[in-house]
Amino acid sequence: MGKKLLSVIVLCTFMLLVLTGCNSTQGENTQTENLPSTAVQPFESSAQFTYGDFAFEAVVRRDAPGTCIITLTSPKAVEGMKFTYQSDKLTIEYLGMHVDVDPNAALSQAAVSAVVKALDAVTRQNGIHVSFEDGKFLVSGETENGDFTLILDEKSGNFLSLEMPEIPMSVTFHNFKLLSAS
Repeated sequence: MGKKLLSVIVLCTFMLLVLTGCNSTQGENTQTENLPSTAVQPFESSAQFTYGDFAFEAVVRRDAPGTCIITLTSPKAVEGMKFTYQSDKLTIEYLGMHVDVDPNAALSQAAVSAVVKALDAVTRQNGIHVSFEDGKFLVSGETENGDFTLILDEKSGNFLSLEMPEIPMSVTFHNFKLLSAS
């Protein structure tokens, strides 16, 4: 039971840090005319997150800029835990309970808010650079959490991975699908 509780606490802390990034990032656009349209559209995807030696799986859904939902699918101890960020509100739901957290709280401003900030920077096309290498689009930029590179498939434009070496964190996307804009 102690390991299960520790897993829940670690994941809650981690997700608080990750999801605070849906707010806008300041910066200038750089060479965004080559950005695949899929990079800015609503999407849903399975994802494998790796943070140092810690790994978990989730479904990531972005309906609009500033909105992200991450639902954990493994490990089993936290399956179904849901983190919803909408503008300035972060809600954590688990086992029928939910709590709203101020995304500007000190804990939420720590080092690991990069995943959603990076995705939002790409959506808003703020301070990003688009290049093409080895049959893949590389969308790179920087947030308060450091540099990031979002890698997209050449033909489909689907997200393949998100790398944030300074944290260190990586996200590998699977079953990427675009959603209808609402």
